[in-house]
Amino acid sequence: METDFMGKAGFVWAIGVVEDRNDPLYLGRCKVRYLGWHTRDKQELPTSVLPWSFPLMPITSASQTQVGTSPTGPVPGTWVLSFFKDGEDANDPIMLGTLPGRPDRACDPRDGFNDPRTWQPKPFQIDDNGAIIEGSVEFKDVPQFPLKLNRVRDKGVEITERTDDPDKHEDKNIWDFSYNFPNIRFLNEPTTPRLARGIADMSAKIFNRVRPGPGPASIMVEGGAESPLQNRRDVKMGKFGIRASDYASRPTFMEPQSAYAAQYPYNHVHQTESGHVIEMDDTPTAERLSWTHRSGAYREMGPTGDVVDKATRDAWSCVLRNSYEQIGGNKFSSIDYGYELAVAATGGKEDYWLRVCGTGDVHLEAEEGNIEMYTKNGVTFINAKRIEFNAKEYIKMAAPRIQQTKFPRNNPSLNASEEGEKSGQEVEVAGNQSENVGGAKTVNAGQIGMNTMGPFTTSCQSESKNISHSSETTVMGLNILLGQGSAGWSTQVQNGIINLRSADAKAGTGGILLHVNELPVSSPGAATSSAVGYLSILPTDPISTDIELCSTFGNISMKNNFGEITLGEAPMGSGANITLESNGMGGELLIKTQMAELSFDKTGKISLKNEVTSLTNIVKFLFKTLLDHDHAHVDTTPGGPIQGITLPNAPQPWYPDALKEQATLEGFFAA
Repeated sequence: METDFMGKAGFVWAIGVVEDRNDPLYLGRCKVRYLGWHTRDKQELPTSVLPWSFPLMPITSASQTQVGTSPTGPVPGTWVLSFFKDGEDANDPIMLGTLPGRPDRACDPRDGFNDPRTWQPKPFQIDDNGAIIEGSVEFKDVPQFPLKLNRVRDKGVEITERTDDPDKHEDKNIWDFSYNFPNIRFLNEPTTPRLARGIADMSAKIFNRVRPGPGPASIMVEGGAESPLQNRRDVKMGKFGIRASDYASRPTFMEPQSAYAAQYPYNHVHQTESGHVIEMDDTPTAERLSWTHRSGAYREMGPTGDVVDKATRDAWSCVLRNSYEQIGGNKFSSIDYGYELAVAATGGKEDYWLRVCGTGDVHLEAEEGNIEMYTKNGVTFINAKRIEFNAKEYIKMAAPRIQQTKFPRNNPSLNASEEGEKSGQEVEVAGNQSENVGGAKTVNAGQIGMNTMGPFTTSCQSESKNISHSSETTVMGLNILLGQGSAGWSTQVQNGIINLRSADAKAGTGGILLHVNELPVSSPGAATSSAVGYLSILPTDPISTDIELCSTFGNISMKNNFGEITLGEAPMGSGANITLESNGMGGELLIKTQMAELSFDKTGKISLKNEVTSLTNIVKFLFKTLLDHDHAHVDTTPGGPIQGITLPNAPQPWYPDALKEQATLEGFFAA
């Protein structure tokens, strides 16, 4: 039985400082200079000859291939507690853990028990032209918290790194690159991360202050230049949702403040050298989970379950199968630039649905640009109770065919030739309407009504109307009542004739009737008696038509420069006149029927003919009657009419002898 083996000898422990962590075996080993066991003089005992110390991992790490937690915790300058597996030989140390502290002075890389890292120049280089390029300063293994973050539009966040080269810094007098531990910027502070120490520790520099600047002062929680909280605020996004003053009533939102309100010792923080932070905060009423990247990107879960996700550049979400999102309230999205959604992007047959299940509306709005909808080979189908279009300028439709059906459909019609049931259409235009048809236009309707409060103008090359039943035009003539003119209805033909024709006179159905000043009809069917004046060309039977011209209260006159026919009252209402007049030296006048005629030829000769008896005998009889007449006498003066003959309105006094003198006029008449 062995009497001396590992574990039997006494426990030998030591405390030291990590000087090198670049383990060539990638096991998390560190070169540690142990107090009392190793000299402080690096000339006598350089870092390179120190033994490798193995890390002792917790039971929660498997420490197996591809399984377990990375053993990469300590950094140069970290104090560790170790023991030697080989006892007092002290060549095989095991690191049990790290020791926090409160450093009060900066490290000296030349001295032992300090972070030994220093800068070294790169070797000289020669460019393509053979010129020597002076080597620049090179730092190895020196991750640092960002100097500052700037939000740059279109680029996300721009990180300004620290440097100890004044020529590379915007302020030439600042030398702010400090990478050795303990860091000179945090002297006299606990090595416990500031976020873990909480707002009660004033050395953590998390306090309220009024931020100076040209804008209005604001009180905010600051975390100092080394705080991830401050990084978040430096790249914080502003209000979303408002783009114009008329949208003031719309809901707005913005990136919220961090819910950080940690109290020591409840916040469990893991913070790395470059500025990554993981927090598991158990502070009562301020419980949080937070993951923060050095660029300011983070995910935080607040005390009440609020979750904030922020990417300071691009964000990707990749799901190989289905993705489900259920929101109990509203959802608001604000996108500064474009948005594209591709459904069935790989050529599938899946549908895209945008549905409002309640009574809310669907709004699709473009403030300045256009709204375009494309359906390459399908049907754009809109099904609604009522569809309204409102355009400030005009509505334009381009289609080889426009079809209207009577009943709405629940699904689109994929048959382009389907006509459906016809129905009516009503169009109401508030302003002007213009329609240009390059070819022919045909309108077929059961009934057409046209109504306008202004002029109605038709301009065409020719016009043809076919009316199967009747046509009626009513002109109110309001312009005459308003004194705006005298034309009630005017028809003008500049070159051509006006042809009014009533067809089918033989059947007794045609005719022309022109009314003036319509009066109540006196008896059924008495069309001509219902007007003060009229021109009637109406059939009396299937083979004849009467022409009647009537003016009840006025004259009837037909004349031109060569003659006239006048029917009307004499001046001052003294009697009724019938005038037939032919003007000119060669004028003739003929009054004729089938049985008789009365003519006046060019020489002034008057002819009177009758087919029944000689007109000469008629004249002789007339004159004989006049010569042999007898009057009723009053006293000694003839005062009554010829007995047996009534001559109304006979001139007075009556002179029979004058008639005797004209008895010789018999020869004036021709037989």
